[in-house]
Amino acid sequence: MRHFVTAAASFRVDSDDRAVAFPLGTDWVVCVADGTGGAAGAAAAAAMFVDSAQGTVRGGAFSLGEPAAWVRLLEDIDREIARHPAAGETTGIALAVTGGAVVGASAGDSRAWVFGAGATELTGDQVRKPRLGTGRAQPRSFSAPARGTLVVGSDGLFDHAALADIAAIAQAPPSADAGNALIGLLRARYRQLPDDVAVVIGWLDAG
Repeated sequence: MRHFVTAAASFRVDSDDRAVAFPLGTDWVVCVADGTGGAAGAAAAAAMFVDSAQGTVRGGAFSLGEPAAWVRLLEDIDREIARHPAAGETTGIALAVTGGAVVGASAGDSRAWVFGAGATELTGDQVRKPRLGTGRAQPRSFSAPARGTLVVGSDGLFDHAALADIAAIAQAPPSADAGNALIGLLRARYRQLPDDVAVVIGWLDAG
């Protein structure tokens, strides 16, 4: 059975980062967004991304296993955020663990990795700018076998923690505290968190 946990932390009162993971039948859906730069509307943009992605995939007509469907979803959300008068810009990753694959799309600099026998970045081909909310984002799809441990996080995690340390936590036995352990890597290194952090960790082939 697959297991997923989320965690988030901020160095301020309100975070601009969002992370969700939820089951959809026998599948799982993961969304991570990082409202960028602390600019006006950053948190609103990240919340819109997560809410819109959830609403679409829960609607029942979305093709979870089709990479092109995820690209279209992010393009639609990009335009939706751009039209909103109070929303700024955000990164976004939305994916499904469906059947034997991890399938999704991303735009910006949040990242998704799978750790198993090695380490594979799913978001290596993503385009960082323009971000979602500009109406000009360029989402890129990805697909990989659903084996190992999935870590999806904002740049607050991946820019400030060593990949080897992230991998060590990901490759340990499943734990409800694993998300907080990833954030703990930053707390151990810095007196104050250097950035907002939101993360999802999922064991894709857990027993």
